[in-house]
Amino acid sequence: MPANRAVATARRRTVAVALVTGLVALASVVAAAVGSRPAHGVDSVPRTLGYGQAAANAQALTRLSAAAWGGRVTTGSGESVEILISDSYPEDPSVLQSWGNYVGSLVHGSELSTVTIQLGTPADVESVCGDLALACYSPRLDTVVAPAEDSPGVPTAQAILAHEYGHHVANNRVNPPWAAVDWGTKRWATAESICGRTAAGELAPGDEGANYDRNPGEGYAEAYRVLNQRRLGLGETPWQVVTTSLYPSPASLTALEQDVVRPWTKPTTRTLRGRFTKAGPRSRRTVLATPLDGNVVATLRAPARTRYVVELQLLPSGRVVRAASTGRAAVVRAVACGTRSAAVRVTRTRGTGQYSVVVSTP
Repeated sequence: MPANRAVATARRRTVAVALVTGLVALASVVAAAVGSRPAHGVDSVPRTLGYGQAAANAQALTRLSAAAWGGRVTTGSGESVEILISDSYPEDPSVLQSWGNYVGSLVHGSELSTVTIQLGTPADVESVCGDLALACYSPRLDTVVAPAEDSPGVPTAQAILAHEYGHHVANNRVNPPWAAVDWGTKRWATAESICGRTAAGELAPGDEGANYDRNPGEGYAEAYRVLNQRRLGLGETPWQVVTTSLYPSPASLTALEQDVVRPWTKPTTRTLRGRFTKAGPRSRRTVLATPLDGNVVATLRAPARTRYVVELQLLPSGRVVRAASTGRAAVVRAVACGTRSAAVRVTRTRGTGQYSVVVSTP
């Protein structure tokens, strides 16, 4: 057994047995293979694998990984990624390197070093991902299972891998209060109004079943594919997997790329300070920008033996949330969802003195 294959085998056997539900399946786009086309002009998609099937699919991945060749590959830019190829294909270092260079050419960040990419035959892929699935991604294992070569009538192997790697990117980003792997990354989700469209019933985050075509997690992965095909000068695969309402605009592609190369990691905080006196105003109001969707939190601290009230309102006409500080911090929260500013008001109802309000915005 070649050295690189031996080094990778023990790790593969360990992680493969942990495969559980949550595989993100990319549907076949061949209408003849899946029957009649449902609404939204997309093809049927296998439902998320249930717990009863998890063990069988874990075993399939274990078998596939244990028999594979490959291992850590150094990309053209000097980074490292793990790629395993089914032993249905002869060992060829040039093929392994070619895949390593391709993955390295995709827009990516440090998450590249954490992914395991398992490439195999269509039968190999279906044994792990389910019937009619072209590929899948396990968020728990940071593992992609995808075809090693093109097949007629379906997207290219490179296009499929780009889609699945998009899931890996999202799985390694944060978008509170939502899961980025289901809702998309922070800036992209804001640009696509995922929060508001979900509230309106237009989208279905995390739905890998009947509403797969309205799942923004899948829309994100497809937009990631489009971004990379355009950057690399490759032919753009037709948009057939998810609803056309998620087809990316130039602005949303720019937001997506920013999320990949310069990830949003934490909220922005600003401290508002002031003092109330007996002769001065009893209330002060400050308007702050909320450029991205997500949590807005205001924490008021006031002197002992006073009663100050903090209010938070998402503009222009959001519900007012309020809390009073009576010797301890008062906290108010709201979720910005399509609103680009918020008003924070502090009111004195008893006592005087300095106060501070720490405001956290996405």
